[in-house]
Amino acid sequence: MIKNVFFLLMILTITSCKTEIERMNWKHCGGNSIGDFIDFRSKKYKLINDSIFFVNEPVGVVLNVNKRLTDYQLIIQELNDTTLCYYCSK
Repeated sequence: MIKNVFFLLMILTITSCKTEIERMNWKHCGGNSIGDFIDFRSKKYKLINDSIFFVNEPVGVVLNVNKRLTDYQLIIQELNDTTLCYYCSK
């Protein structure tokens, strides 16, 4: 019973984080770039699980989302490189 509740809470948390990421607009703020501005509500960018697609081509993987004092920071690793891309919520 406790395992089922824990599993359900984990699924809701993951779904909630994905929804938060998709709801925000992201502006490049450091590191490499997969684009100057990311809007997951547009038809160009999609977020599927932890992978980011640009015009149906995979371009990166979400590593972390950090809550900062005034905004959020999205950390992405490019697929072609091991360098990181940093985006700030707007």
